[in-house]
Amino acid sequence: MAAKTGIRQWYYRGSLQACNYDCSYCPFSKRPKISGYKLEQDEQALVRFVNYMIRYESSTHCAVQIVPYGEALIHTYYWREMARLSKKEYIDAVGAQTNMSFPVDKMVAIYQKEGGRIDKLRLWGTFHPQQTSVEDFCAQCDKIEQKGILFCVGAVGVPEEIEQLKKLRACLPKNVYMWINKMDGLKKPYSNAQRQAFAEIDDYFFEELRQHKADAKKCADSCFVEADGTKSSCVICKQGNAKRQERSNLYQSQTEHLTEFRACVRKNCSCYLAYCNQKDPNSVFFQPYPAFRIPTYPKAVFFDIDGTLVHTGRGITEDTAQKLRRLAKHSDIYLATSLPYKDALRSVKPVADQIAGGVFAAGGLLRYKEHDSLLPLPNKVVNQIKIAAVQNGFQVRCYQRGEEIYKLTLIKPSITKKESIFATEFDRIGRIIGILDDSGRVISPEIATMVEGNYLQIVSSKAGKVNGILHICAALGYRKEEIAVFGNSESDIPMLQEFPFSVAINPSKEAVKKAATYQYFV
Repeated sequence: MAAKTGIRQWYYRGSLQACNYDCSYCPFSKRPKISGYKLEQDEQALVRFVNYMIRYESSTHCAVQIVPYGEALIHTYYWREMARLSKKEYIDAVGAQTNMSFPVDKMVAIYQKEGGRIDKLRLWGTFHPQQTSVEDFCAQCDKIEQKGILFCVGAVGVPEEIEQLKKLRACLPKNVYMWINKMDGLKKPYSNAQRQAFAEIDDYFFEELRQHKADAKKCADSCFVEADGTKSSCVICKQGNAKRQERSNLYQSQTEHLTEFRACVRKNCSCYLAYCNQKDPNSVFFQPYPAFRIPTYPKAVFFDIDGTLVHTGRGITEDTAQKLRRLAKHSDIYLATSLPYKDALRSVKPVADQIAGGVFAAGGLLRYKEHDSLLPLPNKVVNQIKIAAVQNGFQVRCYQRGEEIYKLTLIKPSITKKESIFATEFDRIGRIIGILDDSGRVISPEIATMVEGNYLQIVSSKAGKVNGILHICAALGYRKEEIAVFGNSESDIPMLQEFPFSVAINPSKEAVKKAATYQYFV
């Protein structure tokens, strides 16, 4: 995934307020049939917006999601304009919310005739049990998938429709994500059985039930535009209590920046298209444009442990364990840690059965499939370091198999954990224990050192998290673009810089934040 100078999610809602469905709960089914004049107005507004976006030459990459009040994709002009958008290099994706009732062959032909790029097209499909059967809806999905279009599908979590929704999930291809929206206006909360049933359909259903506190600062990369150009931070934010004529307008604004928005007056983000704009670690696999609600899972994910999956000295939380279990349905999970193998698995004991292997002891030990390989340290150097370290009051831990030592850890007991003697006095200590020569160079090209808090880790120069991950990728056939890495500390920076999809979780240094493609903070 190529690095970009920035990204922005655009939403567009035209003046269309009509649908070809007449669901009993939907206000659009109560409206009279839309006139040709109203459709012309909607088309003109859409063309105006698209013309603006096409002139929006910028190094900021973006995506456009059409979020109509009604059904837009039964109208050919929406396909024509989406095609125009898709041709711009800096527009990475374009799509719409739809009930999937449009004639697939006809509309896709229009899109392609206009030069539309299928690889950029995204559809958010909603299943309406009152209007169509599971079989007919899935038949439409099959046609859409055969066209090579990425899409998700879902429905409102109506308790009485659980069996139909289970049937839909079973009929859909496994690679298609099915979401469940919580039912607004439900006069009693979901029962435990209902919550569990919906969670079995949608891995992220509990995010729907969680309160997402509104914070306009977290939505700075989101812009919602209405037919007349009025803009807000998102689909439910109305720029405070400002009157419409006082609100910011896309076509009259002197700036592209969203900082002109007033603070959001909402307490909570009450729908997915609001809370998805916040940078949240739970949406990492929906990035960089979560508005389309289409996850992209890597083939393999490598996690640092301390500070990333667990707080140092504590076990893994049940919430994190549940997320890893859900992720294991889609990706192979590996660890990338300075901890030895047994200590690493003890730290993640509740999900140890989900771990496919990994890089342990800072790369001194690799485990994957049936393979188990060591990168031992040279005995001569090990003995020299051990003697000097002990003489100078350091504790030395040796990690070995048989006679082969694959990692040394040096500890100074008199130093508190809040201090880092190695970070501040590494040169002096390195000379004392024989790691560095008088000019500050490592005495042996066969060893590598790594500072982690109050510990100094010494491994083979062929070891390290990056080399370990690359070794496993080569052995198992993963391409660099097909994996994700998660870390939090300075020792993780080489790993975060090496792989395109990298995530800094609660990073301890500013440098770590800058090293990752995506940054999430928990």
